Amino acid sequence: MSKKISTIGYKIPGFDNLELGFSSKSSLMDSDILLIAPNLPYYERSSLGGGYHQGKVCYGESGTFKLKEDLAHWKKELTNSLNAGKKVFLMLSEKNDFLVDTGGRSYSGSGRNRNTTIEVAPSSNYELLPTRIGNIHSANGKEILFVGNSLFSNFSKSFKPNLEYKIYLENIGNATPIFTGKDKTKILGAIYKVGASQLVVLPYLNYDEGEFTEYKKNKKGKKEEYWTKDAIRFGHMLTDCLI
Repeated sequence: MSKKISTIGYKIPGFDNLELGFSSKSSLMDSDILLIAPNLPYYERSSLGGGYHQGKVCYGESGTFKLKEDLAHWKKELTNSLNAGKKVFLMLSEKNDFLVDTGGRSYSGSGRNRNTTIEVAPSSNYELLPTRIGNIHSANGKEILFVGNSLFSNFSKSFKPNLEYKIYLENIGNATPIFTGKDKTKILGAIYKVGASQLVVLPYLNYDEGEFTEYKKNKKGKKEEYWTKDAIRFGHMLTDCLI
């Protein structure tokens, strides 16, 4: 590849080495092209309510600190990358709404009847973005319309069977749509001018990891996982499209 690609939250088949750990604090300075899917790893949840509050995942004090630190890190790295003119591709993965521990505490009662209330605030995995992309609505489907733009015609043609939407966008401002739903007011992909570059938002590109994986014995007779030839072909097509 003539350009260095880095991915966050998404593994390109055959190119595992391109993925940066979400909590790795890695720099994007050496990368030319960035592919992100805001899929979060596990963080420690609140010990109260089984880790849920009002039906939403609720992170504890330790989990909140680590999660907010990671989101802030990537937001800063992506901001710097876009300001430096690098291309950033965002795959619209599922929106996760959750609650974080604000550190605030309120108390009621006294003695043995004293109760502590942990104050929480809403957040989501899309907090890592350095710019607003519109109103985000959760929805699932595969009916995706390519509205044109020759730069993305090969991507659309090559991966149409694998594209799906997990969210749609409304009120995208001056962004240029690339993909929509049957209702063309529901945006599934668009180009946003940010800093000195563009943030390119795309529908989620799914693949069956099980079908793309095979097992072979190593020299010690132990089974190891490998990407299949079809998986590697898929990965090469994707990296070529990004470049």
